[in-house]
Formats: sequence, structure tokens, C-alpha cells
Amino acid sequence: MKRALKMMLAVSMAFALLFGAANIAPAWAASKTVKTTKITLSQTKTIKLKVGEKVTLKATVKPKNSTQKVKWSTSDKKVATVSAKGVVKAIGKGTATITAKSGSKKASVKVKVSAGKAPGGKTLVAYFSCTGTTRGVAKKLAKVTGADLYEIVPAEPYTDEDLDYGDDSTRATWEQNHPETRPKLGGKALRLKGYTTLYLGYPIWWGMAPRIMCTFVERYSFTGITVIPFCTSGSSGIGDSGDELARLAGTGTWLKGARHSGSISEKELRAWVEGLR
Repeated sequence: MKRALKMMLAVSMAFALLFGAANIAPAWAASKTVKTTKITLSQTKTIKLKVGEKVTLKATVKPKNSTQKVKWSTSDKKVATVSAKGVVKAIGKGTATITAKSGSKKASVKVKVSAGKAPGGKTLVAYFSCTGTTRGVAKKLAKVTGADLYEIVPAEPYTDEDLDYGDDSTRATWEQNHPETRPKLGGKALRLKGYTTLYLGYPIWWGMAPRIMCTFVERYSFTGITVIPFCTSGSSGIGDSGDELARLAGTGTWLKGARHSGSISEKELRAWVEGLR
């Protein structure tokens, strides 16, 4: 009898220890904080805007796995505001400092705003096309808007073999799987002076914009230009590709993009353009 009682007592103590320990979170179970050691902005020189214009800033933190979020602030909301995504909007004449902070680290850039909105300027349709689908839509869009047309040309043209989606070893597949890839541009350099509106077209590859579009937006400054991305695809939507290009560009006022089918009519494109105003 005594032996049975001892066994029951031992089992009870084991259960108590087991369930008691389950309610105590071990130190290692707590989420680990990875502190930011450095933060930089996509623009470091004074940004010049006119009232009403916008520019998107990108903040890069190190290490990449930092758990400390980036918080944005402005020194003067009457001059310029900044959103949680780094979109700076010119409000009134003057100078303001835009700051991105992550943990104890900060990075700032000055924004100088002049009075008056930018005067109306020219419109450009710039596009990248391999199979001709995006080219066809771009030409219709240029006709509808009275815009100039510019083709984004790769230094090394893509062949049919390069675009074989069923082969993981093809050039296009490899580029899309490596976000840091920047294919070189060919053709004549683009002069953006005088343009205030840019329609930027491209196909969707594996749910993203082709890497050559990253090369393009990182090469040019879109300050003072409203950029409207559009894409073509068999079925995929534009997704976050326009937002990603805007972040990489770091300049310009970027509107929400849209996906168009290769068979879209000029009437449908005109309705889309008018809906942007």
C-alpha cells in the first residue's frame, strides 16, 4: 500500500513539473531582436520639388535581417510630408528635412520646395518588349495620348530560347531568380528633359517586371515626372511590380499601374487614361 502511494505521488509530481514548465517560457523562446547597424537613403543630395509634386524615398538597413522597423518623419509638415512608405509630398514653399529611423540609427535628406506647380510638359511612352505584345499596346497608347515613343532595348537581345519558361536554365529564368541582376541597356540614351508624364510598359515575367526594367529605372531621374506603369501578360496582373520599380527609382510621382491585354483597343486605352486624371 505504501509502495502504491509512493508511485502515485511520484507520478503526480512529474505531471506538476511537466505542466508547470509548460507555462514558463524559456529565455531562448522569446523572439530575438536584431538591431540595425546602418541605414541609408536612396537619395542623399537635396531634393528639389514644386508644390504638389511627390518623390518616393527608399531606406536600406543593415543587416538585412534587422527586426527594427523604419519610421519616417519630417521636420516641417507645412513644407513636406512623408508617408509610412517613404512617399514625400511637397506642400508649401520652404525647406524640410526628411528622416528615416530604425532603432537608434538615422538617415536624413533635405527637401527644398518652390512655389507653384510644374508647368505642363510632354508625354512619353517608354516600353520593353520581346515578343511584340507590349510594343503593340505602347504604340496604341502613344497614339491615344499624343506621346513620344521610346523602346527600352537590351544590349544583348533575348532569343526565343532565352524566353523558354519551361527550362529553368534559360537566361530570363536565371535573371528573374536573381534580384540583383541588372542586364545592360542598349540603344540610344533617353533624354527626359521636358517630359512631365511617362507611361512605362513591360511584360510580366514570373509575376515580376523583367530585370532590365530595374536597370532602366535606376539609371534615370524621374524628378518632376508622373510615372504610370503598365504591363502585358497572358493572365498575371501587374502585382507589386510598379511599386518595386518606384522603390528602385527613388524619384518621380508613381501612380498605380494596370495590366492590359495585347488586344486592348484604343478606345479602352483612352478610357483608362482619362480615368487616371
